[in-house]
Amino acid sequence: MKRHIVRRRSMRLAGIILMATALAATVSVLMAVAASPLPAPIAAQAAGNPLRVAVYVSTGANSDKIAATLRACQAAGFAFYGIGRSDIKQGRLTTDNFDVLLLPAGESDNKTAYASTDGLDQTLTKNNIKAFVNAGGGVVALESAAYYVSLNGGTLDLYKGNYTRTGAAGKNTITITDSTFGSGTQELYRTAGGGYFALPSGATQVATDSANRTVIARATYGSGRVVVCSLDPELRGDSELDWSIWDNWAMNNTQTNS
Repeated sequence: MKRHIVRRRSMRLAGIILMATALAATVSVLMAVAASPLPAPIAAQAAGNPLRVAVYVSTGANSDKIAATLRACQAAGFAFYGIGRSDIKQGRLTTDNFDVLLLPAGESDNKTAYASTDGLDQTLTKNNIKAFVNAGGGVVALESAAYYVSLNGGTLDLYKGNYTRTGAAGKNTITITDSTFGSGTQELYRTAGGGYFALPSGATQVATDSANRTVIARATYGSGRVVVCSLDPELRGDSELDWSIWDNWAMNNTQTNS
């Protein structure tokens, strides 16, 4: 009986992963553009040489969004690994080990924990992140993590433009303006930590919201790349539900702590 239950859960999870494809495609392109140099087409890359993504899972990252972020990486076919503050301090974040560092949405939809000494705001931690990007690594920062890496978000300053936090949550239709990311429109969810970016010299606008404000941008830092996104592409496009909660629904509430 236990095997049948596990099999049914696996089948449901497979269906969930298929439903995640559209959102995973957004995450895929964010990661691919952050990688330096630009990789092969995503499908071929995922099959033969997947991006090695370090997903930050320590203080600063919203625990409710970490599972969603990991599921999006799984659906996109990345080789992903959880990495903590201590890993970064001890020098494990290198281009020999990873292609991209992914910073998930911030705790309580804010950058405060990221910008604390318990988060990423220690000199050695910041220097090791900068060294990783300067050597050719990529950084993708989502929602309040994007605030933290922006010019007015702290002292990491990987993205040289300011971030404006709106505090308004809900569905957003964005328009893709950078052909590297494709074209057309897409609906994404934005939590209360979302906002928009100033576009500094040398940065490229990737997408705008309905008010024509920059909500995704990319820039270079040394030999590496930085992609900032004020939205939450790891969430389902039609709601604030993350993949963990969606899995729990499909599994008849068997995960009581989701």
